Amino acid sequence: MYWLGFRRNVETIDCGRNATEFDSFALAMTKALDTGARQTQTDLGLSAERIVAKLMYENAINFMHKNLT
Repeated sequence: MYWLGFRRNVETIDCGRNATEFDSFALAMTKALDTGARQTQTDLGLSAERIVAKLMYENAINFMHKNLT
């Protein structure tokens, strides 16, 4: 499960059984962003790979630095 945001209650989505599926989820998300942007002729402003990296990896690192150091 991955966190969507922080509120009084943390909302999660069940997109994987455990952390071993994280990379395949990132790849699926990248593909979905690319496909959706192409189909809707939407300029994402960044590459799908960069968006996923910021969302899934850089955001986690920033959170850890801010809250766990």
